[in-house]
Amino acid sequence: MSNVLPEGGDRTNLEGMAWRELSRSQELVTERRAYYQAIQDLYFLYDDFNDRRIHNNHAVQMAGLEVSSGLKRRLERKNPG
Repeated sequence: MSNVLPEGGDRTNLEGMAWRELSRSQELVTERRAYYQAIQDLYFLYDDFNDRRIHNNHAVQMAGLEVSSGLKRRLERKNPG
């Protein structure tokens, strides 16, 4: 998945910013590079007592991932390469 707009246009415009932020949000949810950069200085205790809440939150994140994927596809269609 690329962080570059399909036509390689101006990165300072609103669409370029949207593309970058959508890509970063997808990296966070799918636990790729941006995820590990975001949590590198955190300390946390993981327990299984909140299992139901964790699964619900993950489902909400995955729904957001679907929305961001759709938005990225619209940007790609608007800026064909």
